[in-house]
Amino acid sequence: MRKALTILTVLALVLGTTTATVGQISYSGIVTVDSANAKPSESVSVKVWLRDNNIDVSAMTIPLKFSSSDLTLDSVSLEGTVWGAGFAGYFVVDNDARFVRITILPGDLVYPLPSASFVEGVVAELFFSVGADVSPQHVTIDSVYADSSLGGDVHIYTRIDVSDNSGTQVFLPGFRPGGIQILSPTGIDDDAGGLSLPADYALEQNYPNPFNPSTLINYSLPTAGFVRLDVFNILGQYVATLETGHREAGVYRVEFDGTNLPSGIYFYRLQHDGGSATRKMMLVK
Repeated sequence: MRKALTILTVLALVLGTTTATVGQISYSGIVTVDSANAKPSESVSVKVWLRDNNIDVSAMTIPLKFSSSDLTLDSVSLEGTVWGAGFAGYFVVDNDARFVRITILPGDLVYPLPSASFVEGVVAELFFSVGADVSPQHVTIDSVYADSSLGGDVHIYTRIDVSDNSGTQVFLPGFRPGGIQILSPTGIDDDAGGLSLPADYALEQNYPNPFNPSTLINYSLPTAGFVRLDVFNILGQYVATLETGHREAGVYRVEFDGTNLPSGIYFYRLQHDGGSATRKMMLVK
């Protein structure tokens, strides 16, 4: 515990005051938060990414806020992220203030500092639970920026930042918010053994729309059968196949990632045993 506090204290002085040199190289990184759907009483997770990163990262701070008290942040995890064994995570969660601060630091103060080298990767995962009796709504997960002066030239910042392995340079990534769409609850048919199946074929409007860089597409099948879900550009040219094959009756959710595509209008078409359906979506970068 004393070791962790020492690391926090030293790097807080490096990362949290104006004595750090900010952005002496051109930094291109951007932090993005995924979007997800959930119903009342469900648990849901969203991933936080660092994309277009062009430095070796030795420390990172990510303060976030969510816009509704109908969500409870249960935990934060670094499992499956870019951080290896040489890093430790420290999390401050305040559900009353709807706030979380994620800090990733080297496990040992050695020089040069341990660093993670990557262009794109998950840096944290947030696990939420949705209240039991809540109305449909979109809960935004956004960044926090605050500048607290301690007098003179000394400042403590609450902001998203990353540090290189020199421990003296701080870089400020861009940010793209995400969120959780709380959906209307679905009724349960007790005579069907606790399962509620769709009454008809349906292809839902993607969410979010417009989107950047990814969006979610839901579709429903009242009976089992073959499905194919394709994406086309505005010229009708094939872009991607998101689903193909036999699916059981039920509701399905598919993610479409437009990271490598230009901005514009796209169409997604679901083919199934009952016919086909097409909807329009917009990628804005």
